[in-house]
Amino acid sequence: MTTPCRATIERTKPLLTSKERILRVMCGILPDRVPVSAGLSEMVPVRLSGRTYPELFFHDPVATWRLRIAAERHYGTDGYLHFNPPVGEGIIGSAVEVLEDTKEKLVLRETRRLPGGVLTEVRQIAHPDGINLLEPPVKSPEDLRTAEGLFRTPAEYDYAPYLQAYEEIGGDAALAPHLTGPIDMLAALMGGPEKMINGHFDFPEALERFACFYTDWAAEFLSGCVARNLPMDVIQIGAANCSYSVTSPDFVRHYHMPFLERLLAIEREYPDRVLLQQHTCGRSRGALELAAAAGLRAFEPLERPPLGDVDLAEVKRTYGDRISLKGNINSIATMLHGTPEQVAAEARATLEIGKPGGRFFLAVGDQSPWHTPDENIAALVETARRYGGY
Repeated sequence: MTTPCRATIERTKPLLTSKERILRVMCGILPDRVPVSAGLSEMVPVRLSGRTYPELFFHDPVATWRLRIAAERHYGTDGYLHFNPPVGEGIIGSAVEVLEDTKEKLVLRETRRLPGGVLTEVRQIAHPDGINLLEPPVKSPEDLRTAEGLFRTPAEYDYAPYLQAYEEIGGDAALAPHLTGPIDMLAALMGGPEKMINGHFDFPEALERFACFYTDWAAEFLSGCVARNLPMDVIQIGAANCSYSVTSPDFVRHYHMPFLERLLAIEREYPDRVLLQQHTCGRSRGALELAAAAGLRAFEPLERPPLGDVDLAEVKRTYGDRISLKGNINSIATMLHGTPEQVAAEARATLEIGKPGGRFFLAVGDQSPWHTPDENIAALVETARRYGGY
């Protein structure tokens, strides 16, 4: 199989596909123009579908990547998709009970019987609010040990859905597995970052054990993807809770950095097969510094104040020659509440800072909210096409 970075070097046609454009940027090679993303994570794609969250995520489910790629194609953005390993799916003895079912809202209780015990969670799927966890699966240190049973070995996964997505998406988007970092996984299992932080002080041994287990699992999973010659573009590391808006440098050093360094060791072993990017929103400048010191090659979303603490010009000067940077249009003040003219002005100013020398991906700070005007997304894309060329 031709490796992603080598493929971008070999392709010489003037107009690149979105995948080629993104991979050139991530590999430090000048593309035809700066790629552009409106952060079409979930909300806008659901809105575009004309259907409700309960329909799409329960009654008549649609794969999230299908919603995403339909929206990326609709707006003409450079698709940047990720595929979550199916943690906790297909477990024998699992059961889902519908507690409430209306047109606009579903409340579900899921019970999973694992080798170490039973985990129960309650989640709400509401329209247009999305999916929220009402009762987390992990409520005690014992539950955290039981939760290890949610994670399968690489040999136990069915890779067919991922391969199908990769083939169908083609050149319209970059696609790769998404690996959630241990801080974010602990927060997801325990019901939020506050409970994870409290757990660090109330039962630190349990969190330490899980973080070590999970780091081993993630390294094994990624190595398994390489061994199976799985096609992978840019592998996203989910580390939103590494933001200093949420936690502290000590937490990041203690729980996240061993995980990141373990995966970066695999990247160094297979530099043409594995390319990692970390997602840390909010106040991410400190997390970027730690990740850069460890050798990370790509980072997003570089939110500027007041949502974050990143000065794009300073970060470009400091890291722009060795780290691919993605950001940093304000997703609330500009994309949601601004006018198309304001979007275009901020996008052009951002391009003037980020574009020189390459390694830059114009994107919103995190994701575009549900009610983001279509005209604003169109203005973002048009500005990138007009002023982002090399």
